[in-house]
Amino acid sequence: MKIKGSIIIFIITIILIGNSCNKIDVPKDTPRCIKQKIKDEGKESTFQSVYKLTYEGKNIYLLVDTTNNGISIISNSDCETICSMGGFVGINESCLEMIKQSTDKTLIWSKE
Repeated sequence: MKIKGSIIIFIITIILIGNSCNKIDVPKDTPRCIKQKIKDEGKESTFQSVYKLTYEGKNIYLLVDTTNNGISIISNSDCETICSMGGFVGINESCLEMIKQSTDKTLIWSKE
C-alpha cells in the first residue's frame, strides 16, 4: 500500500512540475495572444522583454528583440502587428514616434 501511495504522489508531482514549466509570469490582464508569443519566443529566445504601453488610450505591446538581426514589434491587444523595427527593416520612425508618444510604459516580462 505504501508503494502505491508513493507512486501516486510521484506522478502528481511530475504533472505539477510539468505544468509549471509552461507558465509565464505576466500580469493577469495580458492578452492571451501576447502570452502565447512570449511562450513561443521563450523557446527560441529572441524576445528579451515585453512592455505594455498606452497609446491613444489603447494598450499596445512592445516586444523587444535585442539580437543582432532581431526585429522588435509593436502589437495591439489582438496581436496584430502595428509596426516593426530593427533587423533588415532598420529604424522605423513611425514606431519610434509611437513609443515616444506612449504613456504608462511598464515592463511585463523579461527573459532574465
